Amino acid sequence: MGTTGTAGILPGYTDRITRVRAAGIFETGYQDLDKLMVFAPLAAAARMLSPRESRALLGVKVPDPFADLEPVVQRLQRVLPADSRLGSWRELEYSRLASFQTTRALLLFIMGLVVLVAAVNVSSSILMIVYERRLDIGILKAVGAGQGALAGSFLAAGAVTGTAGAALGVALGLLAAVNVNGLLAAVQAVLNAGAWLFSVLRAPFIPSAPPLERITLFNSAYYLQEIPVRINPVEVGMAAFGTIVLASLASWIPARRAARMKPLEVLRKV
Repeated sequence: MGTTGTAGILPGYTDRITRVRAAGIFETGYQDLDKLMVFAPLAAAARMLSPRESRALLGVKVPDPFADLEPVVQRLQRVLPADSRLGSWRELEYSRLASFQTTRALLLFIMGLVVLVAAVNVSSSILMIVYERRLDIGILKAVGAGQGALAGSFLAAGAVTGTAGAALGVALGLLAAVNVNGLLAAVQAVLNAGAWLFSVLRAPFIPSAPPLERITLFNSAYYLQEIPVRINPVEVGMAAFGTIVLASLASWIPARRAARMKPLEVLRKV
């Protein structure tokens, strides 16, 4: 396929039209790269672009791009020319990376609030159990049940509740994360089907009404073509463990209240 491009015009630089042949079309899924980048041999690029308005960029691949890249930068700086500029991808994409980190911190904060609310619900539920079973607690203490055993039973109930909630939440969360793009497409299809049905039912009553626009939940023209998913088992495990610990701690107050009940007062009131 032949394409024609025009180089930028600078004083003293002759405008030239160069015919090139596209060997292929690449797609990364990242709109900023797909729209703005073209790969060409350096010799061909030098014929089309003025040296004063272009520059050569060299990329270096490393085994782990998320590791500390400062030693790599220092080694490359010793072998590159003095007028070269060297920087890691964190420096080149600092603003975007800072935005991502802020968004991630905000999402973690929201998730922490959700877990905290769930822990309060666990504490309230166990407190209601203590209130409903106060007669049984009074009888157990009257026959010699210790405070530690009673408190441990309610703490165990909180831990089991937290474990069940964490297991169910992790399973559903992983299932949704792996299939997030498919879920968005399914929801979008359902919404568009509902909009089409509404238009059909509305047509006999309002013939002049314009058709409803197609609903797009994830517009790839603005950013990514699909949501990338990377699951870190350590982070998932820490979230699950923190949920279990928080649910266990939330049950400590009602467990202590049950352990401190006096059997005579309980039996008298009941």
